[in-house]
Amino acid sequence: MSNETQTTATPAVAGPGLDMVTLLLAAGNPVRWQVLQMLATEGPKSVTDLAARTNRLQHSMTKHMQVLRAAGAVVMVAGTDGDRRKLFHALPPGCLRDGANGKEIDYGVCVLRLE
Repeated sequence: MSNETQTTATPAVAGPGLDMVTLLLAAGNPVRWQVLQMLATEGPKSVTDLAARTNRLQHSMTKHMQVLRAAGAVVMVAGTDGDRRKLFHALPPGCLRDGANGKEIDYGVCVLRLE
């Protein structure tokens, strides 16, 4: 028997482990900002849906979503249609809230106001 301990990767979630500069650089791109607004108001979306809604090619949107995932701004979730093979992008659980002037995404290190 081996004494090795198995570890599994955990998805990025909002909280003090996030790097504010990386998060703001990711969210500061106009396309990615539009995506965050869509996810906040409409819920989880597939890359195909996001590409169509932003008038981008799918491979371009895939790259945008990789940046947002790496920054911890979005997470992958199972599809809402019961097909567990489909993955959607969503805001991390517990981040979205209603603010005084509209929706807000609270990442712990910063709050993005979607006015």
